[in-house]
Amino acid sequence: MKSYLYLTKKYIKSYPKRCIGIVLCISLFLFAFLTILWYINSFKYSLVENYKIEEGGVYESIQFYVNQENFREKESQLVEEKAGIISGIWEVKSKSPSDIWIGNVNDNVSTLLSLHFESGKMPKSENEIAIEKGTYDILGLKSKIGDKVELEIKNSDGNTEKKSFVLTGIIKNFSNKIKLHYDYQSEKLLFPSILTTNSKASPKYIHIIAAENSFLIRNISSKSVYSNDSQQMISSKMVANNLILMPVKIFFVLTTIMGIVSISLYFFKEQERYLNLLRCIGFSKKKSRKLLLIQGFFIWLSSLIISSVASILVLLLLQFISSFSSQYLFLNLSILDLIIVALLSAVLIFISFNILLARFYKNAPLREAIYVSKKQIKSQTKLKRCWHKAYGRRYKLQNFTCVMLVMFCVGMSIFGSFVPLFNARGSSFDADNPEYFRQNADYSLHMMGGGSYAKIYYINLPVGCGVSHKIADEIASDKRINVLEASVSNLIVPFFLTSQNPDNKLLYKYVVEAKNNGYNYIFEHERTNEMIKLAGGDSSKDSLVALSVKWQSYDSVLNNINEFANGKIDEKNYKNGVEIIAPDYLCSVGDEFTMVIPIADAEATEQNIEEHIKFKTAKVKVAATYSKEQYNSDKLIISTEYLFSIYPDLNYENIILENLDHNDSAWVNELENNLENLEGISVGVRYDNYAKMQREFYDQVNLETLQIIVSVFIFIVIILIAIVFSSYVQVRSNLKSYIMMRAIGARIETVQKLIINEINRTLTTGIILGTILGGAVVVFFSILGSNIKLWDIYLFYVVPVFIATVILLYFGSRIAVKRAVRSMINQNIIEKLNTVE
Repeated sequence: MKSYLYLTKKYIKSYPKRCIGIVLCISLFLFAFLTILWYINSFKYSLVENYKIEEGGVYESIQFYVNQENFREKESQLVEEKAGIISGIWEVKSKSPSDIWIGNVNDNVSTLLSLHFESGKMPKSENEIAIEKGTYDILGLKSKIGDKVELEIKNSDGNTEKKSFVLTGIIKNFSNKIKLHYDYQSEKLLFPSILTTNSKASPKYIHIIAAENSFLIRNISSKSVYSNDSQQMISSKMVANNLILMPVKIFFVLTTIMGIVSISLYFFKEQERYLNLLRCIGFSKKKSRKLLLIQGFFIWLSSLIISSVASILVLLLLQFISSFSSQYLFLNLSILDLIIVALLSAVLIFISFNILLARFYKNAPLREAIYVSKKQIKSQTKLKRCWHKAYGRRYKLQNFTCVMLVMFCVGMSIFGSFVPLFNARGSSFDADNPEYFRQNADYSLHMMGGGSYAKIYYINLPVGCGVSHKIADEIASDKRINVLEASVSNLIVPFFLTSQNPDNKLLYKYVVEAKNNGYNYIFEHERTNEMIKLAGGDSSKDSLVALSVKWQSYDSVLNNINEFANGKIDEKNYKNGVEIIAPDYLCSVGDEFTMVIPIADAEATEQNIEEHIKFKTAKVKVAATYSKEQYNSDKLIISTEYLFSIYPDLNYENIILENLDHNDSAWVNELENNLENLEGISVGVRYDNYAKMQREFYDQVNLETLQIIVSVFIFIVIILIAIVFSSYVQVRSNLKSYIMMRAIGARIETVQKLIINEINRTLTTGIILGTILGGAVVVFFSILGSNIKLWDIYLFYVVPVFIATVILLYFGSRIAVKRAVRSMINQNIIEKLNTVE
């Protein structure tokens, strides 16, 4: 064994550049393969983690307001099933329009809801708390992690007492995502945004979060159940991404195999004369194999270490780059992938060396070992054809390897430049699609549900759902904000006094025409006569009809209707509810209506609505009209300012804002933070940051494009190295032939031109095959996404990257080959003809 190690050491010392080059080349192939495996694993893991952040966790279902007796009977079994248990124990006194609760949670809640902390961690005892970021801001807290926090707790008797807690963490907003899943059924969802643990306090309500494949929870009664489809969503995303990532993985696997085989061939070619010398001093075939395998082991081990370290560094760099986008890369470095790469490379090196060694002993008897055999080339009319025939016959494996590498490189450049935008455009949001959201819109808060109609009065219950109008108006009062939309459409419907056969076209449409078409908008209820009398009508002649109305703020009216068809509105009269806007094909300027507006208080439910409702009457006049071209609707437009003045418990249903100052990053961050907090305290509301979505869209595309460009660049480097080494081996093997060509008058440039001409032939074959391969994959995905705009992706992404790849391959290989072989060919002819290495 010592003799083998000694010879290996001597060989490395004798040819340090050659050994380092071989190690670095194999490292590059292993690096590419290992990086793509680790990246794909990290990508899939990140897909799940990012989805958890966006959607508030991955779990099977949530049971809201479970029966506490039923729960206590099965609590221990629920814990065994890894269910998350959230118990509301104390309500916190605050100025927030929504309820703030402290909840006692078990260890599973953090995992199932995928809670992410801005700072700190989960509490460990009942004297510690972690607070949601929005609640932290609403309570006006300035405490740091580890500080004591005093909160006013409401008692059952209506009084308050102060409790002191240690702040252990600030959690990214999560509770509103849960609230969107609740079927309100006339009752607000109480959900904790301040968390503690191991508390002995009696729960006021309990929610249970079920883990995957949980069976026991289905037998527990509750007021409302939400079944989560996130696993199905993630699975469908996984399938879609596997379709995209699988070709990439195949590219890298085949490249690694061919690359290692090519480098092994080069290494063995360089070893042939060395092995012959060893045979001359008595080395047997068995000993030669052992020596080669020991040398191969050191090459393999060194390459594996270098490639592993390089791969980790590159992935850390990608993680850092991803921190600037929405799709953060969570690393998932599987040791199994490292083992797969190690075994594959070891097997390839082992098999390559054994096959080459067997061929060497079969084709090179010892009597021929110390000189190079020559084959006469039959005279051909053209030097290039003669050269190609000899060249192609002698280096079939090397040429095939180079063709395959070029094919995969070009194929990946086509497919890879297509993937990022295709994948992004295939998602639910496309920043390039102006129809997805309103033009110029930067932020939107809108109701996603959360409530049910009290059908007899067309009022959404519980009262208070929607976007808090007090805080929203305060945010929108900044002159750097343009209110594109601030409206209420479905939370409340007013009733209009009408005769049986009204002259007004709008009333006629809803009373007479609707009745003739089988529809009835007439309000019929035991209190109808009372409401008609309150409006000044005659119950024997008049009735009340529910008209389609949109309550809209003054600023958003001006943004929606640039110019009225007829008339104009006075700001003061509009905000006071005196003037309204109507469609010009159904109303005329000056038309007057009498409204009866039902107003329910915060305690109203469908069961007790009669005890908690009152009526407000108002006379309004049409001051301006709009045409169908200006505003495609037949709704009356009435002031939200007036609505909130008579109905302060009501909130906005939809708000769309435009940011007029994107340059002030500090103010933008503050604005977005305030809007997130507004979402947190609003009931049944979703916040969409379109500006951020656009930034994230382009960040994601740029990040994926960068990754593809880096991958293609690595491929090109690998190919250039393969071409250079292939040329080096060929020149080295046929050095005496080249020198003899020079001795009979061939110039150095002629020899280089012949080599480059053959490499160009190899490149052309690989490029044609790669174009066919990449084009076929792109066509396949284009058929799958036939509803997506793709022509600009081909024109501005695929074609430029393809052209750049081809240019780099041709010119890069030309320069690399010239530099690699020039010094070898440009040697003393007489000296080289008289020496044999």
